Amino acid sequence: MSKKRLMVIDNLYALGVILVVLGHSHSSNWSTFEGTVLNWAITFIYSFHMPLFFFIAGFLFMNSDSLERNGYGKWIWNKVVRLMTPYVVLSLVAMVPKYIVEHHGFSGFTAGYFLKAVFVPRVGVWGHFWFLPVLLITYVLFGIWKRFVVESNCKVVLAGTFIISILFYFLPYDTDWLGFSDLKKSVVFFVIGVIVNKSQIYKKDYGGKLKRNLWMMFVTALSILLVYNLHGNRVVMLIVAVAMISVCWQLAVLIGENKFTVWVSEHNFTIYIYSWLFQSVVMVLCDRFGVPWYVTTFGMFISGLGAPSLMIWIYEKVEIIQNRFLVLCQDLVQIKMRSSAC
Repeated sequence: MSKKRLMVIDNLYALGVILVVLGHSHSSNWSTFEGTVLNWAITFIYSFHMPLFFFIAGFLFMNSDSLERNGYGKWIWNKVVRLMTPYVVLSLVAMVPKYIVEHHGFSGFTAGYFLKAVFVPRVGVWGHFWFLPVLLITYVLFGIWKRFVVESNCKVVLAGTFIISILFYFLPYDTDWLGFSDLKKSVVFFVIGVIVNKSQIYKKDYGGKLKRNLWMMFVTALSILLVYNLHGNRVVMLIVAVAMISVCWQLAVLIGENKFTVWVSEHNFTIYIYSWLFQSVVMVLCDRFGVPWYVTTFGMFISGLGAPSLMIWIYEKVEIIQNRFLVLCQDLVQIKMRSSAC
């Protein structure tokens, strides 16, 4: 991948993690901001922020040759270690404390609760980490798929895969076990990332900065209008997600070379992993003292983005606290699907 294309991906990662943190910056009591602009902002952000990450994963998946170099078995095992280590470890560590807090004791803790907490990502210990097992299953499927892609018939294969992913998206069956419902909604964006990479349509010139800005403003406004009026409609939500991924791409192009976005991109998942802790503290304090929703949101966003960034910056600057174990932990949770690492 060229330097320019890497910069676009860096900027997309940075935009994505900022959107995720912002989308989580609200009180757990939705009634405190129901009907406000925050309610609709969260709904809008949720319509495309995770599709954006699956799009990036699909785009970079086609840039990697590690599957061919290492073979499917070793390649997918690396994915299992990188994706499931933080998911399983954090789930096991927090499962009992979370249960005790929610149920005011340990009585009633059953094997059923344990299985559900681990194998139902959305309602498990860390519901926000549902994308880890879903992304792993996506890699399992598309790793096999890539082994059988015939380059001479690549367009036919991609067209067929896209059609299947669309049908899967609208499949009238849902279950939260193993993240199946989220898998249905995410695979199509992974496929779109693959198609954009292979077709190179992202290289199209939109006619300069002004035209690009006007186009992004129009598409964003139209997407907000559609979500506001037709939220929940599967066709509309798919169209909005694709449109906003396109807007994010163009915005990433306009940002260009930027040290801040590169740094955020390099630590995107580490920031996300630790953002929940600082945001939770701010949320509890704000809810406890009944502060207005906009103060809660501002405080949660600043703490969710700033505190983990400060923690990472201190760790990188202070050599005495650096050790092999922490570096290993960081490597295990740092999901950066670059061509050199995928």
